Amino acid sequence: MRNVVVIIPVYADWPSLEVCLDSLKRYLAAHHKVILVNDCGPEADWLEKKILSFIHGLPNYQYYSNSHNLGFVKTCNRAVLELNTYKDHDVLLLNSDTRVTEGFLEEMLEVLYSAEKHGVVCPRSNNASILSVPFPNQITTEELSYKTFLSYRDSWPRYTIIPTGVGFCILIRRELIANFGLFDEIYGKGYNEENDFCMRISEYGYSCIMANHAFVFHIASVSFGNELKAQLDSKNHKILIQRYSYYSKAITEYVQYRLHPLDHFSSVLYRKVEGKKSRILFNLLRLPAAHNGTSEYNLNLLKLFYERFKEKYEMTVLVNRMADKYHSVSIYGPNIIYPDQMPEQKFELAFTPSQIFYAEDFIILNNMALKLVFTMQDIIVLRCTYLNNDQHYNFKMISEIADGLIFISEYSYRDYCKYFAGDCSKYSHFAMKVIYHGVNQQNDFHSNKVEVAFDQYILILGNAYKHKAIESLLGVIKDIPRYNFIIIGGQDGYIQTNIFCIKSGKRSDDEIAQLYRNAQALIFPSFYEGFGLPLINYLKWGGKRKIFAHYNELNQELMNNLLSKQSEAITLFHSFNELKDLILREDFDKVESVTKFDRSWLDVAIETERFLDQVIKKDIDVCHLEQRWSRLKERERCGDPRTVIHSFQVVIKALLKRIFHRVKCMLAGI
Repeated sequence: MRNVVVIIPVYADWPSLEVCLDSLKRYLAAHHKVILVNDCGPEADWLEKKILSFIHGLPNYQYYSNSHNLGFVKTCNRAVLELNTYKDHDVLLLNSDTRVTEGFLEEMLEVLYSAEKHGVVCPRSNNASILSVPFPNQITTEELSYKTFLSYRDSWPRYTIIPTGVGFCILIRRELIANFGLFDEIYGKGYNEENDFCMRISEYGYSCIMANHAFVFHIASVSFGNELKAQLDSKNHKILIQRYSYYSKAITEYVQYRLHPLDHFSSVLYRKVEGKKSRILFNLLRLPAAHNGTSEYNLNLLKLFYERFKEKYEMTVLVNRMADKYHSVSIYGPNIIYPDQMPEQKFELAFTPSQIFYAEDFIILNNMALKLVFTMQDIIVLRCTYLNNDQHYNFKMISEIADGLIFISEYSYRDYCKYFAGDCSKYSHFAMKVIYHGVNQQNDFHSNKVEVAFDQYILILGNAYKHKAIESLLGVIKDIPRYNFIIIGGQDGYIQTNIFCIKSGKRSDDEIAQLYRNAQALIFPSFYEGFGLPLINYLKWGGKRKIFAHYNELNQELMNNLLSKQSEAITLFHSFNELKDLILREDFDKVESVTKFDRSWLDVAIETERFLDQVIKKDIDVCHLEQRWSRLKERERCGDPRTVIHSFQVVIKALLKRIFHRVKCMLAGI
């Protein structure tokens, strides 16, 4: 059984000291010793009477008084090196403005002696720099801080190696004092003397440890006013840096890269314990400044999610400035932030309603949110080699770090799993949900009627990508002069007298809606989709509708499930020659009416919220979080060769820096 002598320097403030002594009386075992040293403050005599009265009848408590005021550092040295007769006891330096909790010292001792080179140990606290819960120090109540600690204590590792200790409560191996002394008295009345001591012992291989399962309350500086504290800290910090030039770097390295993720997100844990609303980040960082399926899904989901659930969550939207300007994202209501205005606040969950194409996005999200949910729309960028651009890493990373994944069809889920594993059960570590798209139920037009090339026409949807098959389809419809065709996808203008092309992505929602509404039929020739929004956007109008779409697993799934009531209106073709025959045989004036498709974006928003709420309420998978954190922090620290540099002005500098860091990491075996 290890014995400890507790050293408490005393200057003033009996009420705080009384709380400290009362807590020691309750939670300190009798075989440990306590030494109080009165440093002759302004009420030294009165304080002495109070102390002697309190410790009367407590044989393991001793009281001493300095002949004159020595200051904190000299008082600690005198107490440990002169007054302390228990030379085989370890030393616990304890501020008088603290309050210990049950089992604190037993846990600190267990951690101290769990490894030979554990030199000093500090507990967690409500207000103690890097030991604080939450971290960094925030305006908190002692009770909520401790409640947060108790709620998540078992989720933290038992201890963490830290760059330096915090002197309010620091347990020191006795042999270290014998070999290296205690505090350098150049630090006078105090501040940074414990940092100097920790740097000194680290030069001999002894580490500072944070005991994550022990807690001691700290009222904070009662002895010094804020102004004097700042002066002492500034003066002594200069001395510290002159001696240990690497000190600041060690602190920065720890906070930026080695901090445990539960500490990084401890403000989120604190808010949960406090019972506040969950903070959700909508990540629209890569929202395109154009009209397409991605922007339609993102914006409709954001708008209706916010309208429906703004009272339940605190929502923030991360968006690029170009997309905000183009789509006026700001009008949807939530707080808007840009990449160059990243807030310090952390989020309980970040929802990215799309895939991640840029490696730096993972680093951003890793630092901003405790839990991550993505929507996996499709993996065409992987299936088409010419589109790949090294996206295999990014798409695979999504499933490895996600807490939840939304797929927009059963097909998109199967295709993702089969591409990477061949077995969907491999991805059982995250929550998964298939949520089909919906349509905007607002049918009123807000702009004047769109002038189009023809009164009657068949509408074709696509774009310039090969898998959209517009080029292949053109070879077919050029030989069908009986009908007029309007193609959304390509360059503006006539291709021939009966074929007119409209560039995709640059027409308003109203214009696109009118083109849908007035068409005789829709051709959707795409070989590959994760869902296929044009199908339901066209069917939402009801009436006489006819669709020609490629035969594939996705379209078959939609006809069997989501579009079962409208399946008679859909014809699936296997080849473009077959499509040509189908069009030539079709009498569009005799197409029978179909049931209007009425699944709305509000339905999508409600289902999405249920899923996000499920992910939020699920217990934190600490092992999963640690793996995500460690992996992405290493990439952040070393640089990632897949990171896309968007600023032309810094590309050369960034490239050289990346090469330097990459070589450094390779040499380090990372």
